Amino acid sequence: MSHPKPAPHVAAIHDLSGMGRCALTIVLPVLSAMGAWTSPLLTAWLSAHTLYPHTDHFLVRDLTEELDQTAQHWAELGARFDAVYSGFVGSRRQIGLVEGFIDRFGAGALVVVDPVMADHGKPYRTYTPEMCQAMKGLCARADLITPNLTEAAILLDLPYDARPADEGELQSWLEGLSLGGTRSVILTGVSPLPGKIGAASLDRDTGEIAVALAEEVPAAFPGTGDLFTSVALGALLRGKNLEQATALAVEFVGLCGEVPVSLVRKLPGYYDYNRRLVTKLVQEGYLKERRMKGYRRRIVRSLSLTEAGLGQLQRVSPGRAQRVRAHALAPESGHGNWKKTLRLHRGAACLLAAMKLNAVWQPGRQKDSALGNQLTYYSAYELAREYGWDNKGARLSGVLVDKYYYYPLYYLGDNNLRWSEEAERMFLDHIAASPLGRSRIPGSSLLLGESWDLVEPLIIHAVNPRSRLIHFTKDSCFRYFTMDDMGLRLLKLYLDDTYLFAFQQYLLQNGVCEPSMLPGYLSSLESLSEHYDSGKGKREARCLDRGTFFACQIDILKRFCKIGPGLLVIPDRWLLDFEMNGDHNDV
Repeated sequence: MSHPKPAPHVAAIHDLSGMGRCALTIVLPVLSAMGAWTSPLLTAWLSAHTLYPHTDHFLVRDLTEELDQTAQHWAELGARFDAVYSGFVGSRRQIGLVEGFIDRFGAGALVVVDPVMADHGKPYRTYTPEMCQAMKGLCARADLITPNLTEAAILLDLPYDARPADEGELQSWLEGLSLGGTRSVILTGVSPLPGKIGAASLDRDTGEIAVALAEEVPAAFPGTGDLFTSVALGALLRGKNLEQATALAVEFVGLCGEVPVSLVRKLPGYYDYNRRLVTKLVQEGYLKERRMKGYRRRIVRSLSLTEAGLGQLQRVSPGRAQRVRAHALAPESGHGNWKKTLRLHRGAACLLAAMKLNAVWQPGRQKDSALGNQLTYYSAYELAREYGWDNKGARLSGVLVDKYYYYPLYYLGDNNLRWSEEAERMFLDHIAASPLGRSRIPGSSLLLGESWDLVEPLIIHAVNPRSRLIHFTKDSCFRYFTMDDMGLRLLKLYLDDTYLFAFQQYLLQNGVCEPSMLPGYLSSLESLSEHYDSGKGKREARCLDRGTFFACQIDILKRFCKIGPGLLVIPDRWLLDFEMNGDHNDV
């Protein structure tokens, strides 16, 4: 059995210090923690960081020859990289070797150059004017550069004293560094407000400029730049863009009208960071938190956007602020009682799922042009407002649309939903008759919940014709997925035939199981209901003896189904390994 390599694969061209947390001692653990396989290519070995006191035994070993030989060996091994990331280089020749490395390995890779050559208004002692000029050539080959203000001044041939003092000058610097929008830029050390310091970015793909600021600390910390760029690269390799998580959180809340705190914490990024971010946004008055009693007297913490938050978003990202002001995804009058709030929460959950599926969801020209070419998301309110429909009584929160199908989307949370077949059918008939649905086939209704435990009560009520909760008809088809990473991966398998084919071939190649037209792990709730065993002898339940299911699904199936020995259980790690391997991206 073959073992897939972790992905993505990063070539990290940096120095290494035995003492002092900088360069590779930061790059390697950060990128590893963010899921990357990092291959270090050393430019120099130092016994200690240069800020440590120099003694007679201080050691610097230039590794130029070893750098070149290692690169040649990697080429002989057929190495391929998803990213090439360079930092400190010790000579003009090393810069040339890094350029050659990019020429050899950079095709299809994200090239990130941190031009480590200066700080505090002057170049490092080892950097000659010739090396500074050569660094400009290396930066020209990059997809992303991350200079500080001093390095940016050198790249722009401007004096350090001319560093940007307002938003207009900052924009001018970013545009100059981007070489006319051909590369992305993160400029560190910017301080447009007293007591604040942070970074400004220009994303070459969107043209958007964003600023992220924090409280300035009157101290210097060597290695901060290495840490910053490594985190930024890790985020990019995980599918994130350069815009701040703050802006994303604020926009998300604004477009949804109101969201539970727990949901905002699930936004792209790391949970702990998002949790702290939410707290900070509330403390600074950008988001307003309400506490209310939900089902079974459970306290729900709900967030809404304040005028101060919208003003901050306008400053950081005018395009996003404009979308929020248009309020295209949620009704402006959505705040109020618990029922209205719950409706907004369901819509927010469906929007978050669409974001994690990389569907185009933001209203505007990009969405209009993506329709039919990419997976696209429309909220129920967005459609009702566009076409003048009355969607009251319907539980549908959104619709996912691809080239051939549209999929109604529902969020259940931890509980089944009250259900009016007439109201749901009326809304779906509207969609079918609209320009969105006329050229497409209705796909399965997609139910999203917080755990697989919800499958059992769904099946129990579905087979009861008198139930006032979700129930099946002869014309319906429901599929259930969880809102965690595993559940959304399964949903992606269902929505993307190419992705499903690649995964099944992966299982076949590794001797796990034979391919199937519709694997058990994507079964409809209707098909599973045929195996429902109430234990009361009122109906004959079919034994579930064929098909493949993931381990995360099997425990709940055993609760209400008769399980036969022919059922194959796949460990969840196989889907995770497939994602990490990344071979499906080439299919």
